[in-house]
Amino acid sequence: DPAWGAFKDKTKPIPGNHDYNTTNASGYKGYFGSLAQPNGTTYYRFEAGGWQIYALDSQLQMGTASAQYKWLQGQLASNPDNCVAALWHHPLASTGEYAPGMNKVQAAWRLLQANGGDLVLVGHEHAYERWAEINADRRADASGMRQVVVGTGGVGFRPFTMTPPSALEVRQNNTHGVLQLTLNDTGYSARFVPVAG
Repeated sequence: DPAWGAFKDKTKPIPGNHDYNTTNASGYKGYFGSLAQPNGTTYYRFEAGGWQIYALDSQLQMGTASAQYKWLQGQLASNPDNCVAALWHHPLASTGEYAPGMNKVQAAWRLLQANGGDLVLVGHEHAYERWAEINADRRADASGMRQVVVGTGGVGFRPFTMTPPSALEVRQNNTHGVLQLTLNDTGYSARFVPVAG
């Protein structure tokens, strides 16, 4: 709150693993209030800059039989769009502590990709990684989605544990900062803004 509280009213939060260190993420839900569950769940949809954006809870089940997956499937069918992004905590692909990435998000990745998904923003790793378009198997794929890991908000960094594959465009684990993302009806632009700037 001392660092980011000034932006709370316009934050679109998603929970991570540490938020579930309190029972049923009660600390997260208590702090963010209705922002944490705008439709009664910790996953929800919103629109910004001409995009459909899906905020998902990767601490919950995301497989094809899960309530969250079925909700996402229905939302994507009801809200088709040329520009689709998703936010969740755990990275599909990573070269850090959790390399090569988390399989638990593969089903949601496949569903989003099949419905025109463009961009996925994640955290969990204490580093920054920008991936080219990849598929759910972490392979370069021109019809895949780009993933950006933005784990540079203030916690200590961790080392990279594997050689970067060709689909990884940029990575760094020595500079705190944020991702500035500009959305428009036909695409987006993004840049990493270091804390000094």
